[in-house]
Amino acid sequence: MDFKKTLICGLTALTFFGTSPAKSALAENETGNHEISIESVLSSKTDSFSVPLSPQFSILDNGEWNCSKKGQNFDCKKIKKRASFSFDDSRFSLGKKYSDSKILQELNGADGRIRLNALLGSGDFVVGLGAEHQAVMASLKVGLSREWDAKIIGSAYHINLDFRNYFGRKRNMFIGLGNDHLSNRLIEEDVNVKEFLVQHPEIKINLPVTDVVSLQFGHNYKINDRVSLEYLIGANLYQTTPVYMISALWDRSKHGENYPYFGFLVGKLPYKISEDWDIYASVQSELSLKKSPTNIMVGIAKIFAPYPFGLRIYGGWNKGRDKNTIEKTRFGIESNGALIMFEVFSNALNFPN
Repeated sequence: MDFKKTLICGLTALTFFGTSPAKSALAENETGNHEISIESVLSSKTDSFSVPLSPQFSILDNGEWNCSKKGQNFDCKKIKKRASFSFDDSRFSLGKKYSDSKILQELNGADGRIRLNALLGSGDFVVGLGAEHQAVMASLKVGLSREWDAKIIGSAYHINLDFRNYFGRKRNMFIGLGNDHLSNRLIEEDVNVKEFLVQHPEIKINLPVTDVVSLQFGHNYKINDRVSLEYLIGANLYQTTPVYMISALWDRSKHGENYPYFGFLVGKLPYKISEDWDIYASVQSELSLKKSPTNIMVGIAKIFAPYPFGLRIYGGWNKGRDKNTIEKTRFGIESNGALIMFEVFSNALNFPN
């Protein structure tokens, strides 16, 4: 039972104790000259209010208002929560990729990822921690019996550390400083990558080690009850190890090689079909004057509320990279071409208060 229904039930019950429900359902405003209904108080932009009610009745929190009984009154304050962003979810992803040539397809035909994210802190200041392992596969077989198989050619891990400060009336925005470390290695057991590259010199692999620090701004804007827009934009400042993430702000001697992209963009536009289903479009892009590796996706998500997990199926297109090249950006090791992915996600480690 939500907060409004609880109030209505309580006010109705007061009539049996000789209390005027009309009087209990009204609260004086600041001037004392007019009476306003609780319904209008709830729908207003106030962050707190007090209403006179009999102490025989208690009001339970409904996730939006926190009410405590003080004498003959209930004092209610709106619970402030940080906005939830899908790029902060922990997730397991698996799917097939279709590279921009048949030869490259033999080397990069599937993708599998496991990512854990956590937001730690209370109030407006938050420390974000994330770790992802990506397996680059030449092929993937998925069946209902024993037809599970994958030829792994390489792997990478992505570790990020973020310092954020949330602000805004709904705490739906943040500004932060983040460090993204991406590494990689080749695996020779399943596919002899070096021999493959000798036989096919047109295929290129560009996997530099990355330690990039960025200034970030995130915003989750609710357009209406069904549609919202979330986005993250970042300006890449320099490359350095996580140890020197802060001190490198004023000490240029701790800067590494220049990162090839001056910024990045992550955006998602979900449309809520029902309480449990969303359809959405999303984009990820690194930005530079020469090229911008971009991933465009559309999908559908099932949310198993009130449990903090769900399922996504999405497809899309990777573009903006060099032809016949496997490249690495902050979004992982990828090449141009189509993809279709299945994903299980959870936000259990992202504490919203």
